[in-house]
Amino acid sequence: EYADQTLAQVLERRALTEDEARDMLAGANLVHGGLKPSNILVVGDQLKLASDGVRIAGGSEGGGSVADDVRSLGTTLSLALLREPPPDANAAGEVAWPAAMPASFRDVVARCTCLDPRARPTVTSLRGWLGGEPLASSPLRRRPHQYQ
Repeated sequence: EYADQTLAQVLERRALTEDEARDMLAGANLVHGGLKPSNILVVGDQLKLASDGVRIAGGSEGGGSVADDVRSLGTTLSLALLREPPPDANAAGEVAWPAAMPASFRDVVARCTCLDPRARPTVTSLRGWLGGEPLASSPLRRRPHQYQ
């Protein structure tokens, strides 16, 4: 398929709406290893992940992991909604979110970009969240809003 443009090009002009960001989250059990706005294609009125670098999760080819992609997804969501990366946490682990960040995405972005990859949400819990379920809690004790 021929892409009209990339998400990076769209973000030069405007941020995504909450609905567009939710649509961007839908996906399969794949690992990309290079998830960022320039690898998300705009085809008509749909967002699609560029296929180069995509492989089945758990496969041994290439670098990266599902946890790495979840972290990149959190950063990409922040870029898509704010047109900037997620803010850094203060010493207490709290984040001062810009007013433009929809409240419904704050916890998701914070948890996806957590420093400890084991504390990031799973793809299954992200899919559940998209379906209206609460984002599953991690069994790890952590400061939820730490970024690297």
